[in-house]
Amino acid sequence: MLCLGLIKAQLYPKFPFLSEARVMKKLSSYLADEDGAVTVDWVILSAAAVAMAALIAGSVGDGGLSLANGIASFMRNWSFG
Repeated sequence: MLCLGLIKAQLYPKFPFLSEARVMKKLSSYLADEDGAVTVDWVILSAAAVAMAALIAGSVGDGGLSLANGIASFMRNWSFG
């Protein structure tokens, strides 16, 4: 509470239009607003989708490389001509 008192003492003389009731009303409406929550949900879902895609691409890449090495070792003994 001491910190809040210091903030009030520093702000109110400089900005008299910031009454305590007005600041509390703005703060309570800001905290009650849920528009930003939807954005946070989409960010988390997008990050999860990107992480899953990276994991899948890594595992498919390793399998593809293993398959390519197997085919290359099989074809080393081929002779044409």
